[in-house]
Amino acid sequence: MNARRLWIAALCSCAAAISIGATTGDLPDGAYRVQRARIVDPNGFGQPMTAYTMLVPAGWSTSGGVVWQVNQQGCGKAGTHVAWRAVSPDGVSAIEIMPEESWGGNNLGMGQIGPCPNVTISTVQEYLRWLVERSRPGARILDYRDRSDAIKHLAAYNSVSPSVGGEIRNWVQAGEVLLAYSFNGRDVREMIGITVLFSLSRMQGVVPGEIREFLTISAQAAIATRAPHGQLDFNLAEALRLSIKSNPEWSALMNEHNRKMSGISAKGATDRHNIRMETAREIEAMRNQGVADRQASLDRSHGDFVNVIRGVENFIDTTSNERIELPNNYQHAWRLKDDTFILTDDPNFDPNRDLKLEAHELKPERR
Repeated sequence: MNARRLWIAALCSCAAAISIGATTGDLPDGAYRVQRARIVDPNGFGQPMTAYTMLVPAGWSTSGGVVWQVNQQGCGKAGTHVAWRAVSPDGVSAIEIMPEESWGGNNLGMGQIGPCPNVTISTVQEYLRWLVERSRPGARILDYRDRSDAIKHLAAYNSVSPSVGGEIRNWVQAGEVLLAYSFNGRDVREMIGITVLFSLSRMQGVVPGEIREFLTISAQAAIATRAPHGQLDFNLAEALRLSIKSNPEWSALMNEHNRKMSGISAKGATDRHNIRMETAREIEAMRNQGVADRQASLDRSHGDFVNVIRGVENFIDTTSNERIELPNNYQHAWRLKDDTFILTDDPNFDPNRDLKLEAHELKPERR
């Protein structure tokens, strides 16, 4: 079987999907019982606060949350980022939110820029390969697929604009890789998807004809889904990805914090550039672009790091008139008494009758 067909094979393995708890065997193929999990900022604003919520398979345990740290290097993990995972009872299947990252590079021939590597990656496929090398040593990349469909609303970011003595090119890409490796003695498959924003400043150098390039890379939080070989269900993985939702109250506080910090960052950027750059023109151009990139990245990451994740629909709980946002890639949703949900495309499935579980069906708001 060639690599491209591996995606199709995985998509068709619904009967052996990710284990989701005791009732899995009673559910029809392609139906899943899920629960809402909280991703918590434990101490960012004086007290624990939910930053995001996400659906995970029922019975899975969660760990991690929002991590606050000082990023003195200026590269790698964001100073404040999400590091969180949900794991199946047997510890093999998992969903992980990997931290946002930022990197920079140039064409000046510098192998290392202070403590940071000179990163000149310019495509999301290259970035995913590098991410796998760093985070999943020994894993084999079986396939790659483009996810431009997930970032259509970010098309305006793709642009070319003039700057002092040159131009600034911005582009955004999204993609996924399918991996194979051994975990705890089991042969597993994992899908990692990510969106990366690139910004390239090009300007004339000191030598006639010389063009200097400075690249900024802003990688949003990657979503990784792992399961035993033959049990990775892409439709479920997509549904869980689509379910991530930010807490507006936390996002507003985070944005205010970022606005305050951006002024400090701008001054620090100016001081560093004054030392390193050779001309006033380069200083001004890089200062303006660096501050803009940093602020845009912070707003994207902490205002709602899942801004590429849309594809949800409002369902109405007719018993309470509550509006519930769920992924729209399943046609039917049921709510159980323990506040878990069953997602299915089977119009004939009824958990009250088929599972002897008390549940009521949620009504899609717009159908």
